[in-house]
This record gives sequence, C-alpha cells and structure tokens, in this order.
Amino acid sequence: MDQSKNQERGADERWGRFTADGKLYVFVDGQTGNLAVRDLQPGAVRRLTNDASIEDGKAHAAYPVPSRDGKQVAYMWRVATDRRVDYPAEVRVINIDGSGMRTVPAKL
Repeated sequence: MDQSKNQERGADERWGRFTADGKLYVFVDGQTGNLAVRDLQPGAVRRLTNDASIEDGKAHAAYPVPSRDGKQVAYMWRVATDRRVDYPAEVRVINIDGSGMRTVPAKL
C-alpha cells in the first residue's frame, strides 16, 4: 500500500493482512491500537475491538491473521501493564463482524 495514500486518509495501518478472497483487509489502527477491517470495495473501515489504549504501553492488538474462510481473525493482544519490557500478551480470536471475541488458552 502506498504510504502517501495512507497518510492522505489519516490512517496508520499496521500489521495488515488480506482475507483469502481479497475483499477485506484486516489491520491494527496505529492511532488507537484497535483491530479494524477495511472492506476494499467501498473502502469502509470498521473497528472489531474498541478497548485498546496504546499510550504508555497500554493494551492493544497486534499481528492479525484472518482465517482461510474470512469469517474470523486471530491476533495478539498486548495486555495493559506498567512494565516496559516483557509485558504479557494473549492470543485472541474474533469474528469478522466484531462479535464473539475469545481468548485462546495458554495451555492447550
């Protein structure tokens, strides 16, 4: 994606991935730290999460990966903490419409 076009839209899209059908682009909004999805046909963006706070190392999403069928997204969630190094993270899965978020157990 052309960085100048990114800046024109005022977006800071990080760690993005396309769905297998190429219709959606899942990414982390660099301004908020929330997980978001862009529908590439109309260009509309909607958030999948709303509870991130990237200031001072607070909670945020990272590294989203859409499922093969495009119905879900797996991603890492950095947990809010005061520590600057080695802060905890969770693996989470959410439906592409933003519903059904769940944390993957650390020990399977």
